[in-house]
Amino acid sequence: MIKRSMLVGAAVILAWHLIMPLLPRAFYTIPGMQRANHLHAQHFVHDTPDGARVIVGSSMSERLDASALGEDHVKLTFPGGGPFTGMEIVRGTGRFPPVLWIETNVIIRDAEADLLADTLSPWRMKLREASPVFKERGRPSEYGVGFLKAAVGKVCKLSSKLLGEKPVPVVDQGLAGPVLAEIMEANRDHLSKVPEPAGLAERVGRMAARVDELSRMGCKVVFYEMPIDQSLENLAEPAAVRKAMKARFPSDQYLWLDLGREAPWQTTDGIHLVPDEADLVVRKMLDFEAALK
Repeated sequence: MIKRSMLVGAAVILAWHLIMPLLPRAFYTIPGMQRANHLHAQHFVHDTPDGARVIVGSSMSERLDASALGEDHVKLTFPGGGPFTGMEIVRGTGRFPPVLWIETNVIIRDAEADLLADTLSPWRMKLREASPVFKERGRPSEYGVGFLKAAVGKVCKLSSKLLGEKPVPVVDQGLAGPVLAEIMEANRDHLSKVPEPAGLAERVGRMAARVDELSRMGCKVVFYEMPIDQSLENLAEPAAVRKAMKARFPSDQYLWLDLGREAPWQTTDGIHLVPDEADLVVRKMLDFEAALK
């Protein structure tokens, strides 16, 4: 019975290995933030060329346009996470980039243990190298979600046509009014809390150990603080993190990209930059890199 089950399982995997490349990518959907984070992590481990520059951080840096950065850059920027997750992935693979950008805003967030365990598991890494069906982009469920979304969309369009309804264009109004005010208030409440001193000191110390290790391996480490809304940037948490990082990594000894300016940065929600402003950050990063050569 067990032998038969193993043979059936192997046959199913082989069939999916052969069928998956033939499926239209239009039906592929990542169902949620967690799965997207796994996809990004695996992309670095298995599909990024050696010598690519790496950016580690949170959803703030996820807004940086990958196409504008170019194929020689990869983002290990995880919504809900912080720079330690990306740094541990780099360290765990032994693939040390020539330039490592570290977003400093949320260093108080620990690395995501489950994501690291899955991404850096030796036997999983071997399976993923053997066949794409074992990678995140090979999960059958993600094609299933894509097929379902496409089917529902066609049914809705057909129903509208039969009922004589005209399609209503979707216009992105962004966040405004009461919704934005509520989000900004939540941001203020969160960022007004003073980080626990011992916890902050431990994370800064851990960051120093990782940076020194990466530097010994030939990485040029560049720190940067992603801009946020002017009314939030000097609240208790960002001010404490900024002070601790600047004290441990002074600009006369470590590389920093200064993104300060007189005009306020524009955000969608107080925390994440609008596209044009994120593009400006990318240009400043590329100019900084050019000056390092």
